[in-house]
Amino acid sequence: MKLLLVSRPGKAKDAFVKILESYSGVEIICVAHPDDAEDILYEQSISGILFNVATLVREKDYNKRRIVELSELYPVVRLRHNVQDNTINVLHYGQSVEREDSLQQFILEECASFKARPLRQRERVRVYLHVILYKSRDFEQEIGEKACTINLSGLGSYIVTCGDYSRDQPVWMKLFDHPDVPPISCRVVWTRHWGGDSGLPGIGMVFLNLEPVQTERIEQIIKSSFSYRQK
Repeated sequence: MKLLLVSRPGKAKDAFVKILESYSGVEIICVAHPDDAEDILYEQSISGILFNVATLVREKDYNKRRIVELSELYPVVRLRHNVQDNTINVLHYGQSVEREDSLQQFILEECASFKARPLRQRERVRVYLHVILYKSRDFEQEIGEKACTINLSGLGSYIVTCGDYSRDQPVWMKLFDHPDVPPISCRVVWTRHWGGDSGLPGIGMVFLNLEPVQTERIEQIIKSSFSYRQK
């Protein structure tokens, strides 16, 4: 299992590498600058990304929006090194409380269960699709929530919704305008609640175990929306 650590050289990075390498079967790839992460993601199958909080604070010139987008596609945490007692605190995106006991959980549960794959070299397109979200597989019994996509890639989508969702929650997304495509199995990887941070409320979702017909239709939508691609 490969993990990507984004951290400037120093004692904090050394502490992160030491504890990460203590986990069996974990290989660490390191980059010093946040903008260097994407090059690795295109080439390698990464199971999770870890950012040094101090690096994010000190490096002023990087694409902050892209970091948020990556957190919608991969398991992502921020790490803070406590010099005095040499401990490591973990902060998930969407959470405001740091914990010392969640690094092991992040690696052994979130990263280990994530289907690692290179970041596909295709554009994330801005496309507005009518979708219906289900919180269970019982599509016939559940009414579902009407929602809309803001963007779409071969890996996932950002959905505008004011519904109550949490990170890691399973969700099934039905493409309303494509009734022949079965609901797509997804996992919530990022949330923005109404009344919280600025921006449209919604959820970032990653697709799970796409069926051939689902993959084909998503690729068709992306190609047809190519002129609206996001940089």
